[in-house]
Amino acid sequence: MKRWQYNTCPIISVCPPVQRRESYSAKWKCAARVQDYLPPPTNITATMVSMMHFIITWEPIASNCTPKYEVKISSGNNTRPKSTEDTSLILDFSDSHPWLDPNDYFSSEIQAECNGMTSEWARKSHMELVPGDKRTTVRNVSCVWHYMDYISCTWQPGEDTPPNVQYKLLYWEQDSVEILSEPMQFKDLLRNGTECREYFRLDGLYLGCKFKYEKTIGQQKELLFVVTDRSHSIKPFLYYTEAKSIGKLQAPVITLVSRTKDNHLYINWTMSPNCFLLMFEVLISTNKQPSGHVFEVKYSCSGTTTIPHSDDTLRIKVRAKFSELIADNSFWSEWSKDYTLPGKDNHMLLLSLIPAGVFVLVVLLLVYLKRLKLLVFPPIPHPGKMFQNDLQNWLKHEKPIQVYDKPEQEVISPVSLLEV
Repeated sequence: MKRWQYNTCPIISVCPPVQRRESYSAKWKCAARVQDYLPPPTNITATMVSMMHFIITWEPIASNCTPKYEVKISSGNNTRPKSTEDTSLILDFSDSHPWLDPNDYFSSEIQAECNGMTSEWARKSHMELVPGDKRTTVRNVSCVWHYMDYISCTWQPGEDTPPNVQYKLLYWEQDSVEILSEPMQFKDLLRNGTECREYFRLDGLYLGCKFKYEKTIGQQKELLFVVTDRSHSIKPFLYYTEAKSIGKLQAPVITLVSRTKDNHLYINWTMSPNCFLLMFEVLISTNKQPSGHVFEVKYSCSGTTTIPHSDDTLRIKVRAKFSELIADNSFWSEWSKDYTLPGKDNHMLLLSLIPAGVFVLVVLLLVYLKRLKLLVFPPIPHPGKMFQNDLQNWLKHEKPIQVYDKPEQEVISPVSLLEV
């Protein structure tokens, strides 16, 4: 039997044998040292009491005081300490995210404290929230909130995909989740989820889905996504996040680009929502520098920078994301359409070509003016001038036309009388 030595008195339920002549005070001191031992908690378990909350429970220690418990939950190299006077601890994913992966194993350590005494740490590893074979769960799950429009999620099949698997996506918002008085089977908790309906099909499998989420940044919620299948033959995959952390804004629209006399470039664009909540990257490229250079703008829909090559044609584009005032992480929007600003050489060339173009146009008009006039305003003939001489010559020299000619042979046709 393992014994915990405290001074010279063994840490077992009874003191070692004493001689009859030993005083009663010595027996009392030994008994007091035995009572100084505080046993560690036992029977540690982890279960889910809602789709966003899990509970760690353990057996209470036997003591004559009200103990306090120190709880450490570890996932990978990350550890979070908690304190409680109960024999259970409820955690939600917002407390554990992102250091705790609900799809992976984690461990817990619990220590009791009472009247200045502390117990040994009770440890339990390889705890999990979602049962099942990890090889069957989907991989590379990714969700994007296209701001004020919809949320789109995609995934890939697991390493060991069951035949004829039919994936489905369920989701929950935090304010719609209630903590249950008693834990339930995980598959029974899935009944309360909202199923996505607009799936993406690839190679006969549903590998993505999207649903409407037309909310503003002030209305967004914490979300939990679960990718499972209809026959419960795979291990479900849990993905907890805040909508703002997966937000992707629409691309900005550049409205004005102008050069200043001191060789600076001023750029203005429009954006939704308020620019004060956003950060931007502006990319300026030239023919000499196709990769361009980027400068950052925060909390404003305009920016000024030094022109890298003032004589070149500039191509400008902008993209946006939520600032750290809103979310620690979010997606960049797509780049805006290129805005082209001609260089100074192009301006001089254009100014020289304008007079040359005007001169050529004037020459062409002078050469083709008469023909153009005839095409636009054709002449109208004068009848008197056209027929006057011809009519007089015809009257003098031509014989009158005989209207009647005598027939060469006389033909008499008989007439029959018809009586009606």
